[in-house]
Amino acid sequence: MKPSKIFFLKWSLGVLGGLCVPFASFAERDASPPSKAKESLIRVTDYLWSKQSPDGSWRSETYGLLKSGQSLTPFIIFVLSEVRNDMAPPPEGTVEKSMNFLRRMGRKNNIHGRADPDVLDYPNYATAYALRCFLRYGQEGDKTRIDDLTRYLVLQQFAEAAGFSPDSPAYGGWGFGINRRPTLSSFVDLSHTRRVLAALAEANKIDAEIKSRALCFLSLLQKNPKEKRSPLIPATKYVTSGFIPPTYDGGFFSSPNISYANKGRIAKDPLTGRPYYRSYATATCDGVLALLATGVPKTDDRVLDAVRWLERHSGWGLPQGIPAEHSEPWAESMIYYHCAARAQVFNELSIAKDWRRNLCTFLAERQNEDGSFLNPQGRLMKEDDPILCSALALIALSHAAMGED
Repeated sequence: MKPSKIFFLKWSLGVLGGLCVPFASFAERDASPPSKAKESLIRVTDYLWSKQSPDGSWRSETYGLLKSGQSLTPFIIFVLSEVRNDMAPPPEGTVEKSMNFLRRMGRKNNIHGRADPDVLDYPNYATAYALRCFLRYGQEGDKTRIDDLTRYLVLQQFAEAAGFSPDSPAYGGWGFGINRRPTLSSFVDLSHTRRVLAALAEANKIDAEIKSRALCFLSLLQKNPKEKRSPLIPATKYVTSGFIPPTYDGGFFSSPNISYANKGRIAKDPLTGRPYYRSYATATCDGVLALLATGVPKTDDRVLDAVRWLERHSGWGLPQGIPAEHSEPWAESMIYYHCAARAQVFNELSIAKDWRRNLCTFLAERQNEDGSFLNPQGRLMKEDDPILCSALALIALSHAAMGED
């Protein structure tokens, strides 16, 4: 790997992925969001369409890495595809214009995010979202393209074919977009994993082997007491010989082998003195969505335990589980990612109470005059890019709006 590629990979891996409102377990959907929620959704949708380039792409006006449109475009198309047509239909011709951009940008084998061989633009993210876009908007001539995208994502799983054995902490997950050893090529995290699983699930391509490996990976990140593998936690004075699993709390952390990917950082078990990665809200939401993508039932204990963790750590503001004394402002940087992920979990699991109304109020108070959203403290997650931040807010709003009749 060239030094420039390593630099951009390390720099970019931090991205892509309030009100304290307790909630109950599964029940009927809560009351519809207020009428201003629809207005807020329409305004941010209009803003995003206004940022579409003449060639059909979305290009960051803030970050150079996202200016190619390779990863941002399929992400934005997918987010807009989730908006109900009776609320905010796409302007005529805009979707096909974007799909034509994706057709042009897919390099050899139709893979996305690799147009520049030295600076990768989130290839697994980009390809996963591109696949979902072609599944929704593709034409007859896109069948080969869909097959290529699917095959690529399947082969990106950290598995035996890529040199990973079941005892590897990375086994069963997905990473940035290079799945060969050593060093950075074995980067793996929950954010990438749940997006690839969601794409493969939509393509109906999660077979028994893929599912088994993925559940093995998720078991480690949920700190399953039966898990025999150990995350690669940096050595501290608390480490002694042997491995004792940390106390199970139902939540998730993000990566078993990249310490800085875990925003909850490292804590010490008060009983054993052993270090472990804390569970935190965004990772726990990603974990639930990954479990559901593999076909795990909503009533499974793994899902219910994660929901209980979210119930104990509720709120639409800063994602809980990230320590306040964190050396970098990760919690402040991922407010909208948190809203998007939590809203998706709540909607898919039909969580009761007034979360839709409270979320819509939380977001409406933060919407700009032009319909956009911006997190001034969001540099670490690129939420200070209004296009990306607005897309995250739209995910949250669209899932909240799904409860409106």
